[in-house]
This record gives sequence, structure tokens and C-alpha cells, in this order.
Amino acid sequence: MGMPVNTWPDLKCFQHCDRRANILCCSVPPVCPLCHHDTHTTPMRIPPYVLPSPFVASHQAACSIVLKPTSGDFIRHYTDTADLHIGVTDSSGCCHDFDEEGLHVGNMWPQCVALPMRTQTEGMGREAVTSTWDQVLAQFADPQVWTVHRYHESDCNCFDFVLQFLQFVGLQRMIGERVITSKQVFCQEFLQQNTSKAARYVSLYRQVMKEGCVVDMAKH
Repeated sequence: MGMPVNTWPDLKCFQHCDRRANILCCSVPPVCPLCHHDTHTTPMRIPPYVLPSPFVASHQAACSIVLKPTSGDFIRHYTDTADLHIGVTDSSGCCHDFDEEGLHVGNMWPQCVALPMRTQTEGMGREAVTSTWDQVLAQFADPQVWTVHRYHESDCNCFDFVLQFLQFVGLQRMIGERVITSKQVFCQEFLQQNTSKAARYVSLYRQVMKEGCVVDMAKH
């Protein structure tokens, strides 16, 4: 059973004795790994602060494309070759997605990457964008259309559902016709940047979990 996103410890960063050394951890070590002095009784150059996570729970991501591993969660299960599942949220963060079991509405994804789409609808007021987005999503996500029998592993899957919705809502001009009509181009040019950030965070998080803390020396 996956761990909810808010129960994973925050990844923190601080500097103790060396301005070139960022010390990354989930829990501040009692002794500095560089000078071996007590971190609680000696001054820090920079006090611990939380590094921003690329992950949110789907209900926190309004009017967004949301992405997660098909099985498991990012922190424990993500790899460069892992299958990913994708969906769309409405203005309240309610997730809509499609898989071999058909259409799902209302599932909560505890740990996902979110790509807000409101910023892609320039020239419209916030309320107008939200209202239009919700209306079009409700119209598009028809359980009579997105059935179990329609699903195909390669030709009609979760990515087809999202791309067809983006076309349906009229984002071709904002995102690009070529991007929005090709799953391969969509993944390479639209999703890759965000999944790359997530991959770097996951790699660092796993290293910290394994070693307790990691010293990142600034390169000059």
C-alpha cells in the first residue's frame, strides 16, 4: 500500500561549517559530517530549509495534467523505464483518468507530478478558464464513451485520453498542434522536462535515505 505524499519526510538542506558544502538530509544529523562538531550547539552558516518537492497530491492540483507511476509511487518505484499513468483534474482537483478498467473519476493520487493548464489558456479570465475547463471535462469524460471495451494498451490508453481532451478543450494553438496530436512528441517535448526534475529529486532522496545525509560540494 502506497505511503501518502504528506507522510514522506521533507528533504532538507543546510550549511554548517563550509559555505561550499550543502548538506542534504531528512533529519538534521547530530554531528556535522565535515567538521564533526555538534550541529545543535554550534552555529550554522545556513539553517535547515525544506527543498521544494516536485510532487503533490492530485486533489491539490486544479485544472492540471497529473502523472504518476502506473504501479507504486515515485520515491520507491520510479525508474527511467517505468510505465507512467496520466490523468486530468478539474478545478477542485478531482482526477479523471482512463485505463483497462475504463473511466475513473474521483480517485486521489497521493504522489504525482502536476502540470497546471490554466496558464496555457491565455487571454481568458481565471473564472472563465475554470468554468470552461470543468464544463468541457465533464462533457468529454463520458463513461458511455470511455469504456473498458474501448481501451487498447497502445492505441487507446491513458495518454490518448489526455491528448484527446486537450484537443477537445482547444489547446492546440497554445501547446502546439504537433505536440498535442502525437504521444511521442507530447512525452518528449511536454512531459520530459517535468519528469526529469522528478527523477533528479527521486535519485537524491533515495541517496539521502540510504546514507542519512549527503554532502553536495558547490562546483566553481
